[in-house]
Amino acid sequence: MKHFSTTSIGTAALFFLGSSLAQAEDAPASAVQEQSAQPAEAVAASERPPSEGTDAALTASAPQPQSEAPVASSASAPPSEEPHAANPHGAHPGGGGGASVKDVDEANNPLATKMSANFNDYYAPTLSGVPDAAANTAFLRVSTPFWRILPRVSLPIQSVSSPGSSVSGVGDLQAFATFLFTNPDSPIKVGAGPVYIAPTASDAALGTGKHQAGGALLFVYNTPGLLLGSLVQYQLSFAGDSTRQDTESLTAQVFAIAQIGGGYYLRSAPQATFDVQNNVFNVPIGIGAGKVFMLGKVVTNLFLEPQYVILSQGIGQPVFQIFSGINTQFSL
Repeated sequence: MKHFSTTSIGTAALFFLGSSLAQAEDAPASAVQEQSAQPAEAVAASERPPSEGTDAALTASAPQPQSEAPVASSASAPPSEEPHAANPHGAHPGGGGGASVKDVDEANNPLATKMSANFNDYYAPTLSGVPDAAANTAFLRVSTPFWRILPRVSLPIQSVSSPGSSVSGVGDLQAFATFLFTNPDSPIKVGAGPVYIAPTASDAALGTGKHQAGGALLFVYNTPGLLLGSLVQYQLSFAGDSTRQDTESLTAQVFAIAQIGGGYYLRSAPQATFDVQNNVFNVPIGIGAGKVFMLGKVVTNLFLEPQYVILSQGIGQPVFQIFSGINTQFSL
């Protein structure tokens, strides 16, 4: 029998809790006073994480690690640094919980320049070709930018379950370093850099057993209240377990973030994953919402985005998935 991922449910609960905290922080003082066993091959196919965000630009069961989605992360990345005119975190039009329009934009910008720590999760309650199976991939991500270099490390924690079979553990560690070619304050940002994936999986079904290397290219356009961008990432294996199959994969992501006021925003950040080696692919579409607010001096971003797969090929691919996250940013 299928069961819902505790990480996904927990993220959703924290999303609503965060919204309540942000609203309470916005309330005037007077108001406060007044209230004083799926088959082994199917497991292996479904357990590999999406390819390395976007906090920006990857799928819980996509064939390769996940891309740098706009989670500003996270995957997966930090935000821009231009100071606010009056109060660096003052409530400006469209802001909420002490978060300004600029804070909301930066909290979702994969080419922002702030240190970040993120938790992102893909939960797929249904996998193609595997009856009554489900998969979950959670990413722990940290980014510590310096100058125009934005390094980011992601560690996937994965699980797959089906009647009579299950596997869970750590996946392959992913490292991505982006060089920002454009001015950090420019509305148009372009970044590119190398990608490396280490075979750190705790179980053969959770990783490729191969060292992989490649590169990624990111583009972001930002005008106050609107963020648009794309990420393309390519990697292939060059060493590792000689008994395991070589890998070659491509991920492509287009994302859009539109603020609707009060720190809330609408979002769409689906990531298409292509396993070139095995002719396996997964192309989702999605739309969701998020909330950015301040917890002290920490910019906090909660989001939830259901995604539907419109094109796929291969066993163990998600049919529907929920992408959720809790992203935090700190000024350097």
